Amino acid sequence: MSRPLPRPTTTADMYAAATYELLSDIRAALLDIRDRLPRSPLVEPVAEPAAPPEGEVAVLLTEPAQPSPPARPVRLAEPARPTPPPRFGRGSSEAAWRAFAEAAGVELGDITGRDAIVAACQSAGVLNGDRP
Repeated sequence: MSRPLPRPTTTADMYAAATYELLSDIRAALLDIRDRLPRSPLVEPVAEPAAPPEGEVAVLLTEPAQPSPPARPVRLAEPARPTPPPRFGRGSSEAAWRAFAEAAGVELGDITGRDAIVAACQSAGVLNGDRP
């Protein structure tokens, strides 16, 4: 079954020969353990249950299913509100405020003008009234 290996000539050959020898020792140990195990099956086969006598009905007794506890409600994170543009100076154009109002869900309808849009945002509750 096993044949002699050629004589190792390089470090890789020596490593391979040592690995082969180690694996051979492990195989021999496993075969020895297998030979010491009992030959009988470890688990006995289960016979079919006997049929109930004529006229009787077999009833399977089990515990009634327990209702599972109610699931805890999951609190969803509120969606992030858009950041309002500045009210004065650079970046405070009517277009910037209109984009903010639309992103915040404020109905503008036919409202025009930056100040009117800011007022609509305040009345919708998306801005603090005390902010300059």
